Amino acid sequence: MRRILACFLLLLFIPAAVLAQESINLSTPGYDGLSPYTLPDGRILFYGNAAAVGDYQDSRARLLCLNADGTMAWEYVHPAEGRCSFSHPQLLADGSIGVIFTNSPDQQIQELAICDFSQDGKLLAEPISIFIENLSVSGVTDTCVECVYMPGNEPVYEYRFLNWQGKPLFSFPSDQVIGGWHEMLPTAAGILLAGKANGYPAPVVLVKMDLEGHIHWSRTLSSPLPDVDADFDGLLPMADGGFTAVLGEQTYDPDSFLLPTKTEVFLVRYDQEGNILWKQSFQQMGLIHVPVLDMIVYEPYIVVAIASDTPDGNEPFQYWFDAVTGEYAGRTSQLIPEGMTNLNSELVILDSGLWLNQDLRKDIPDDRMAALDSRDEWLVKVTDLER
Repeated sequence: MRRILACFLLLLFIPAAVLAQESINLSTPGYDGLSPYTLPDGRILFYGNAAAVGDYQDSRARLLCLNADGTMAWEYVHPAEGRCSFSHPQLLADGSIGVIFTNSPDQQIQELAICDFSQDGKLLAEPISIFIENLSVSGVTDTCVECVYMPGNEPVYEYRFLNWQGKPLFSFPSDQVIGGWHEMLPTAAGILLAGKANGYPAPVVLVKMDLEGHIHWSRTLSSPLPDVDADFDGLLPMADGGFTAVLGEQTYDPDSFLLPTKTEVFLVRYDQEGNILWKQSFQQMGLIHVPVLDMIVYEPYIVVAIASDTPDGNEPFQYWFDAVTGEYAGRTSQLIPEGMTNLNSELVILDSGLWLNQDLRKDIPDDRMAALDSRDEWLVKVTDLER
């Protein structure tokens, strides 16, 4: 398998039979699921799993690292059997790469562990088990691992924060600090939580905390809309410690709350203290809003990968915005061949430019297992925006 994969990667720029754009096949013979994480030296670490032909539940956790020129640096496949995968990679302060290992047959987690790898793909120590029933990992930074503990059908659950050695740092219940959905971003002295306030309708909230659970500040982001229900649809950490987000705001008829009476979507740039540096309206820029799949800084732009707006879902595209002002600069797209479905799109930067990691599956209506076996990971070159 490894030799076959290496052949794919060495023949980088030969157009693939199934795709019109320059592409790289990252796949194994069976079901594949990989996502990218960019290392500071420009290499791309793909993490996820690879399954046996004929049984997507029989999967191994897999890491695949590409050099910045697109050639293969190393690959690691965990020997554990089950429905196994790697997730949440993070470069740690000591130069190692922390990764979460999960084994979840029939979508029930049976193993959950922290793994520590060298930057050349060697497992440095025995995995540290953090398994507790009803516990899952929801986010990481280079200083902590955030877990969700959901016992039974209780309406209030718990967020638990660990260090990368698996030791508890602090915790809080889901009805305090911040609402049920949020993302965690790193800060110089702790973490920044970005999500929603509790209740419904609810505005978005930012909370800055240290690693002992003390709140440095909490900020509810106001809106000119009355009784607004707001959420972030994609967050992108920026080099200055702030972040860029796609922000959706909706108001509802207070007597029904069934259909929004008004919807607005913005691209917003925040500094590290949660102050707005600029806010650009999708509506005023003449843009539609469909779900955001990924965001990346590709100088001098912020590029936002968007799910397809075509009826058959076969043309995912990217909006390009000026990274300094947020002004709209243009749009590019990729056509997915007929008979295939794009399940996800994530952006990566190689020496040769901007690429899209596409999660493709053949449409085989009469054979579910064959359709699952056909799920492959393709890196597809994004056409540069014409300036």
